[in-house]
Amino acid sequence: MQDSNPLPSESDPNIVWFVPKRRPSLARRKYDFLRCLLRWGTISEAAARIGIDRRTAQRWRQDDPKFDEDCRTRLEWRRDAIILAASNRLAKPTRRPIFRGGWQIGHIERANDKLLLALLKTIAPPRPKPMTVGRTDVASGATSHPMFEPNPAVDAKG
Repeated sequence: MQDSNPLPSESDPNIVWFVPKRRPSLARRKYDFLRCLLRWGTISEAAARIGIDRRTAQRWRQDDPKFDEDCRTRLEWRRDAIILAASNRLAKPTRRPIFRGGWQIGHIERANDKLLLALLKTIAPPRPKPMTVGRTDVASGATSHPMFEPNPAVDAKG
């Protein structure tokens, strides 16, 4: 069965043929990933920006030590930039004017502590504290628990 509309010839000037773009090379995708990693600061965000899965970026890091070193360097640069921005925000707090009766009578300088804490948590998440049960004897380094200590009332009956 033939089509009712035959294909136009290639010499027809009204036809624009669709040619898909070439997929970027692996080296180009790694370069783009490193650029986005420096800008956005997280592997998940950088991977999403260039259209790959986070696990692909992790696999690239495992397979290529040079790429892993470049990723670590970019993450360190990003952390340093965040720390610098946070310290600048503390050094130069925002000024807010105070008005009374339509006249400015002064100003308040405030640093945004909540924003600073949020920035610092992203670069260095809090470490869990080591768990100790009871109290620690500083001299011997042994821990004791109140339940296991000798009870004088029970020992007297004994």
